[in-house]
Amino acid sequence: MTTGATAQGQGTRTMLAQLAADVLRVAPDAIHVIDGDTAASPRGLGAFASRQAVTAGNAVHVAALAVADKAKKARRSCWRPRPRTLELAEGDVRLKGVPGLKKSLAEIARALSGVPGFALPGGLAPGLAAAIDFEPKGLVYTNGTHVVEAMSILRPDTSRCCATWWCTTAAA
Repeated sequence: MTTGATAQGQGTRTMLAQLAADVLRVAPDAIHVIDGDTAASPRGLGAFASRQAVTAGNAVHVAALAVADKAKKARRSCWRPRPRTLELAEGDVRLKGVPGLKKSLAEIARALSGVPGFALPGGLAPGLAAAIDFEPKGLVYTNGTHVVEAMSILRPDTSRCCATWWCTTAAA
């Protein structure tokens, strides 16, 4: 995956890989993220105001849904199952309830690369990819707050702690 979003220590690459992996039902380490590539993603504006999860995250999620849908359509054109009987699992498109009847996303991607002179089944366009520009309706900023209140009681005779309480609150 390429993105114009840039990682600056907030875990952007990990977050984007996890979002795609969740939709495609693969391990996050199977997703290779190239960030800050404005040649491949010219609309990328960089990182500021903690907005990577909102902007790039939504774009990755929508693109992964499009890739998953196309992979299912490609398998459907060969097997002719009812639309809701296909699922993504462990990097494969498979028939629900029949774990042995499956094709990997890699095999489907190779098949969708096409052969000169032959049309792809189901009127599908070549390739198993999606390019999405997510455009929020207004300026987007994210924030979070984490507050911890702690209290300890010390024994006056030993200055050792005999009890501690804490309360944690998080808001996003």
